[in-house]
Amino acid sequence: LGSFSPATNVVRQCERVISFTYVPLVVERMVLFGAAACADASLFYVTFLPVRLLSALALWRRLAQSMHRQSFAVDVTRAVLLAVTVAVLLSFVDTSVFYHTIRVQTMIKLYVIFNVLEIGDKLCRSFGPDTIESLFWAVTRSRNNEAEEAMRNRDIAWYYVVAQAYCIIHAVILYGYLVTLHVAINSESHMLTTLLVSNQFIELKQCVHKRYDLQRLTFMMCMDMVERFQVILLLVVVFAKNLEELRFDTSNEKFAWTVRAMTYCYGTEIVIDAVKHAFVSSYNDIEPATYERVRDTLRSSMFDSNPSMFADASHSSSRRIGLSPIPLVAVALRALWRSVDSVHAFYPHWPRWAFYAALGGVLWTLKLALFWYLWRRCTSARQKPTTPADSVDELFASPIASAGTRAHVKKEV
Repeated sequence: LGSFSPATNVVRQCERVISFTYVPLVVERMVLFGAAACADASLFYVTFLPVRLLSALALWRRLAQSMHRQSFAVDVTRAVLLAVTVAVLLSFVDTSVFYHTIRVQTMIKLYVIFNVLEIGDKLCRSFGPDTIESLFWAVTRSRNNEAEEAMRNRDIAWYYVVAQAYCIIHAVILYGYLVTLHVAINSESHMLTTLLVSNQFIELKQCVHKRYDLQRLTFMMCMDMVERFQVILLLVVVFAKNLEELRFDTSNEKFAWTVRAMTYCYGTEIVIDAVKHAFVSSYNDIEPATYERVRDTLRSSMFDSNPSMFADASHSSSRRIGLSPIPLVAVALRALWRSVDSVHAFYPHWPRWAFYAALGGVLWTLKLALFWYLWRRCTSARQKPTTPADSVDELFASPIASAGTRAHVKKEV
């Protein structure tokens, strides 16, 4: 059997085993926190944004201050981007064509279609936040003379065209992904469900056994946060549509099938993320304290104490994580556009406004609860003692393999 390893190597091996089993727990808590931040940023568009627009219109004369005018301009820009995207989805996207086209395809064609949608979604997620930020910057930029005013108007027109094209393209891709998920869950065979799970294992193959520095690790964590929220939102939409089709009959066998399929899809997502980060941390010698450092830094920087005129708390959190909520909100509104009418038809003795009031109350309660939860977490993260290397810029630039980071991690452990 040979000689035993020195005591220091044995201790190091034990630490790696402990880290391998503890990292998935830390990652899951981190991903759920990021998904809550993404949900908070998305709910802003259906709760606070309409109220802010109406209050600004009611107090039009008080918008003389520059910051209030710029904030109102950004709110109008958000509303226009969302309204145009939803209008395009309602006018030019036929759900039945999407559904039957995907349902009748063979396994190989479905594999290609699903991979194209997934790659397009990742490309849009990497490019989209920059286009939205550029448009907001152009809208809020100050001007001193007519030449700067003309240049600003040209910039606004160009950035709006690019941002609107991005929102529409990304929304169409997400809607195709939603229809594919709907077909997979409602299919009697496990073909499409197996296809969804196989693509998650392909993601696992692409990530493990690669070198990650702290910047790449943070980027991967943010992408996992956005992806987890996206999966949760799409599954909630599919569940709502199936419940509407079943006329709220939870005793139906199809309802139990839907719950099992959704649990299967979400459970595999959790398992893949846990295994991926466990092997990434083991291969790159990353300890759990490094993940906790990334988590605390993101929390402390998410709710900026001195935000700009358009970077409110929800926008600041989504910008830090890398989420562009407009396409996701547009897809959810398009999919659930007629749901209130269907519920009203099932309960005709209730007035229509009561359903809208109940829906608004649920959304506002969820928004305020998420905001309170995020604020508590971020406030507690700011109160922790930090080192100069814990700034956001250093976090996105410092390599994990550096001696300083290793010493910092060992000290924390």
